Amino acid sequence: MSEIKLEREDLTVLLNSLYDLGTEKVDVSHPSTQIGDLVCFDLGDAEESTVRFTKDCGDYGDVHDDVGLETGDVAHKDLPSSRDYANIFMASGILEAENHSEVMEFLEKEGRADLNEGHEPVFVGFDTNVIPWRPHRLFRLDPSEDYGNERPLVNGFALASGVRRELDWDAKHDGNSTRALVDAFGDEFEEFVNQPKGSRRIGRLGITQYNELRNHNYGEEIRCETGDDPIIEVYDDYTSDRRRDAVLLSNDYNFVERAKSSFVPAKRVEFPDSLPRKATASWGEISDTLYLMAVVFGVVSLPKATVYGVWTGKEGHEWRDEKVKIECRSPKLQRDLERNMEILDAYRSDG
Repeated sequence: MSEIKLEREDLTVLLNSLYDLGTEKVDVSHPSTQIGDLVCFDLGDAEESTVRFTKDCGDYGDVHDDVGLETGDVAHKDLPSSRDYANIFMASGILEAENHSEVMEFLEKEGRADLNEGHEPVFVGFDTNVIPWRPHRLFRLDPSEDYGNERPLVNGFALASGVRRELDWDAKHDGNSTRALVDAFGDEFEEFVNQPKGSRRIGRLGITQYNELRNHNYGEEIRCETGDDPIIEVYDDYTSDRRRDAVLLSNDYNFVERAKSSFVPAKRVEFPDSLPRKATASWGEISDTLYLMAVVFGVVSLPKATVYGVWTGKEGHEWRDEKVKIECRSPKLQRDLERNMEILDAYRSDG
C-alpha cells in the first residue's frame, strides 16, 4: 500500500478523489471492530453535506468502558473519552459549544473595543483545557478575519506561557505499549512507536494552536509559571501594566471563579455533552473533522483509505503543518489522489 502525506486543509482533495470514484457515503471508523463506526459523511453539497453521528456519547462511552474491561489499561487510556469524542465535532465547527450564545454575549459585552474612542484594546487568553479545541475559530475571534462591518470582538491574543508548558508533557508509546495496542486494536497501531499517547495527542493539538496564535500578527506571549493562580495573576498584571484589557475562556469552573475574583473577566465554555442524530457541514468542516479524528484517535479508517494522525517518525514540522498520512488501500484512489494533488500544486505555483 502506498502512502501520501497531506496537510489538514488539503484533505478536501481526498474527499474529492473518493467522490470521483463514486464513494459519496464516507463512513469513518476505528480500525478495531469492537469500536467500529464513529461518524458518516454523505458527500453532497460542498457547503451543506449531511453528517450522521453513528454513535452518540452514551454509546461511545459504553464501548470505551468495554475496552477497559476486555483489553486492559494501555488500550483504554489511549482511546479518547466520550467528551473528547464530542469535542472533535465542536472544534471542526460542525457543532457549537453547549453555551455558545452565552459565550458570544460575554464577548460582545467585554469586547468590541472602539479604539478610536479611546477604549483599551481587548486581548483574549485561553486556559489549557480549551485551546486544543480551536476556540478562536469557534467564537470568531480572529481580528484579521472579515466578519462583516462590525469591529472585531477582540483585538488580539495574549498567550500565557504556563498554558504552553502544561500542554507539553512527555508521554510516548514504547514498544511494549505499542504491542498492547496492536493486540487490542490491530496492526495499524504498530505505527505508534515513539508517538504521543492518548490525551498527549490532544496536548499536541493544543501546542499547535498555541504556537499559531502566538505567532499571529495580533498575538503575543506573556511569561508565567504553570497552575491556575500564576496564569490568572499574569493576566491581572497584564491589564495593569500594558493598558490593555484581557478576557479569559476556560472549561474549568474554578479557573473562571478565581479569575473573576481577581477582576479578570472570564467565561466557562461548556463542551457538548450529547450528539444529535445528524447535522450538516461543509467539505472544509468535514476535512477538519477527519484531521482531528485522525490525531485524537491516532488512526481512522475510511472507504479505500486509512488516515494516520500519528506514525513512526512523525516529526515536529509535520505536527506544525498539521499533516496526516494517507495509506491508500485502492490503486484507483492512489492514482486519482496523486493526480488531484498535482493539479492543486500546479495551481498554487501559478498563483
